Amino acid sequence: MNRIAHVLARAALLVLAAMGAVAVATMGQEKARPARPDPAAWGADHVGQPFPPYVTGDECLFCHRDVGPAWGQNRHQLTIRQAAPDDVSLAALRELPGGDSFADETQFMLGAERVTRFLKKSKEYGKLDLLSAAFSRREGQLKNDDSPAWQTSAFADRCAGCHATAVENKSQAFAAISLDCFTCHGDVPLEHTKDVSRVLLSSKTTEARKVISICGQCHLRGGKSKSTRKPYPNTFVAGDNLFRDFEVDFSDAAFAAAPAIDQHIYLNARDVAVLGHSETTCLNCHDVHGQSTAKHQDLNDAAICSTCHVPQTGNAKLRDGISPSQRLRMHSRVCDY
Repeated sequence: MNRIAHVLARAALLVLAAMGAVAVATMGQEKARPARPDPAAWGADHVGQPFPPYVTGDECLFCHRDVGPAWGQNRHQLTIRQAAPDDVSLAALRELPGGDSFADETQFMLGAERVTRFLKKSKEYGKLDLLSAAFSRREGQLKNDDSPAWQTSAFADRCAGCHATAVENKSQAFAAISLDCFTCHGDVPLEHTKDVSRVLLSSKTTEARKVISICGQCHLRGGKSKSTRKPYPNTFVAGDNLFRDFEVDFSDAAFAAAPAIDQHIYLNARDVAVLGHSETTCLNCHDVHGQSTAKHQDLNDAAICSTCHVPQTGNAKLRDGISPSQRLRMHSRVCDY
C-alpha cells in the first residue's frame, strides 16, 4: 500500500508540475503580446465646460475665397437647410388633414437624400422643434403621419450634436444651425496665417487620433456620451480626445450589427483608437471641401474598403451585388433611417 501511495503521490506532483509549466508558458505568451492602447489615455477634453470663443465661419470665408463658392452646397453646411416651398416633402405634408399648418410652420429641413425631417424654431432660444412625421424619399411618401405633432425635445436629445454647432450641455441650445468651420477645425488662432499647423485638419495637422476623433464625433453612430448618455459628445472641441467621454462598442458583434455604410467607419476608428495604427484615416479617401469621390476609384485589398467593395475591381463590383445607393439606404437605429 505504501508503494502504491508513493506512486500516486509522485504522479500527482508530476501533473501539478506540468500544469505549472503550462501556466508559466501562458503567462509568458500574454506578456509577449503588445498591450493595446487605451483610447481614452491621450489628450484632453472639454466635457461639461463652456465652449471656447471661436472665429465664426462667416469670418473664415472672408479670407478663404477658395472654399466660399462651394461651401453653400457642402453636405456639412446642409445638415440643416432652409425649407424650400416647392420641395416634394412639403407637398406630401400638405395632403394630410391639417397638413397646411404644419407645412406653413416648417422653416428648416434635415436630410435630403433618404429621409427628410421638418423643423421650426422653438420658443426657447437656440433650439428647434422636430415634427414627428418624416418623408421617405426612397418610397416617396410620409411615415409616422397618423397624428403628427411638433416635438420640443427630440431634436435636442437626438440630433443637435451632429446637425448644429456648439451644443451647450445643460441647456442643449446651439450656437449655429448646421456645421460651422469650428466643428472640424477647432478654435483657430489668428496667428494661423503664419503657421498653418495651428489649423486642425490642415495639410500639416493630420494626426490620426485627432482626425478620427473629429470625424467620429458625428459619424460613429451608435456611440454615447458617458456623461449625458446622449448619442453625441458632450462639449467636444476639435483637437480633444473624443473617447475620453464618448463610448463606442468596437467589438466584432457591434461591427457586424452596424449598417454597411457605418462598418468601414467603425473599422478605421478601431484601427486607430484601439489598435494604435495610423496609416489610414478618413482623409485618405474623403476630400471634405471638394466633395470628391476620386480617391475611391483605386481600391486597396483592405477590410475597410471590403465592407462595400470587392477590391481590385474599381467601383463596378459591390459586395453581395448591392449598389452604393442601396447601401446608403440601409437603416440606422440612431438616425432613424
